[in-house]
Amino acid sequence: MLRVVAFILLILTSFIEYGYSSEVQGNIYDINDFNLANNCVIKVNSTPSLQKVVSTGMYDLSLKKGCYVLKVNCYENGIMSKEGEASLCVDENENITYDILVSPVILDDFENLTQQYALTNIDNYIFSSPNFHFNYWYFLFILIPPFIGYVIYK
Repeated sequence: MLRVVAFILLILTSFIEYGYSSEVQGNIYDINDFNLANNCVIKVNSTPSLQKVVSTGMYDLSLKKGCYVLKVNCYENGIMSKEGEASLCVDENENITYDILVSPVILDDFENLTQQYALTNIDNYIFSSPNFHFNYWYFLFILIPPFIGYVIYK
């Protein structure tokens, strides 16, 4: 019986895909002056998807065999300022050096304002808007009946 279990385990483990991966490393350069781009996020369309923060301009990734798209977004003061994209095919057990160039993002005025104020000033905009009128009657109808019920049934 023990031999049968051992044989079944041996057969099952032969079908396991081994995690052979390749090392991909490189630098992210600004296309304007070819200096290292800082404060970037690199996204890889792998399964599961991979996302890595690159603060110094140098990155390293471990990828399995396949073809990938690397998307890079760089930020200044919380606003995306540069972007780049590269395609890369990887074989098993390779060490690849692959540099990526990023170029400035050109946004129209609406997109720029949306990015700049979307998360930081939304509360200030809503509560200081001249069209915003906080109606206290809603609170009176929500809070007073439970309070009266509590007092009566106490």
